[in-house]
Amino acid sequence: MRGNFWIVTYAFIREHNAQFKLKTQCRLLGVSRSGYYEWLGQVGRNQRRQQQKAKLDQEVTRLFVLHKSRYGARQCL
Repeated sequence: MRGNFWIVTYAFIREHNAQFKLKTQCRLLGVSRSGYYEWLGQVGRNQRRQQQKAKLDQEVTRLFVLHKSRYGARQCL
């Protein structure tokens, strides 16, 4: 339950970053700036990982169709 608090809090900070200073938001919401930046980095890494996975899925599907649906994912790579 506590983990969701951090996610919601950091997402709130990101959404209101243009309106309020980061330092002020963190102080008022009781979180550290370093924690926010760490969360922000994780979000970026997760998005890149999802993009890479989607690209790989497309390539495997393309190769699967190219080989007339005979090979599995291991053989396509």
